[in-house]
Amino acid sequence: MILGTGIDLVEHDRFSAILQRHGKRFLEKVFTTRELAEGEAEHRQPHGWAARFAAKEAVFKSFGFPTFMVWHDIELLREGKPFPRVTLHGPYELMVRLHGESRFHLSITHSRTVSAAVAVWEGLPEAPPAPSPIPSPSPAPPPGR
Repeated sequence: MILGTGIDLVEHDRFSAILQRHGKRFLEKVFTTRELAEGEAEHRQPHGWAARFAAKEAVFKSFGFPTFMVWHDIELLREGKPFPRVTLHGPYELMVRLHGESRFHLSITHSRTVSAAVAVWEGLPEAPPAPSPIPSPSPAPPPGR
């Protein structure tokens, strides 16, 4: 069952202007130390950071409530995989746990001028209850009783 969807679009020119104006301070405000380390190890260019920014926004929007966003509570890491995985902290993690077992699907793309991301929050069906054990038959009463 789909619990929420989010989409975001980031213009590269606008994002690059923010990076030029605020530099690493902006990246440190938006991305966790682990995200920054992964991005630096991958030699991520501004359009790559813009794509990750869009992805964080998309995940946030999938919750469907207007509130202040805590950037570091939504973490996107590849950890050697082809696509980033969503890890939540703080109130976002709590909200997901309250909804039971779920997962996020994330799609990120970019062209020369824009980056876009779509996040889908999927609630997983609950596991069927474990079958109850079959009771052992009662021992037969002794003959003649």
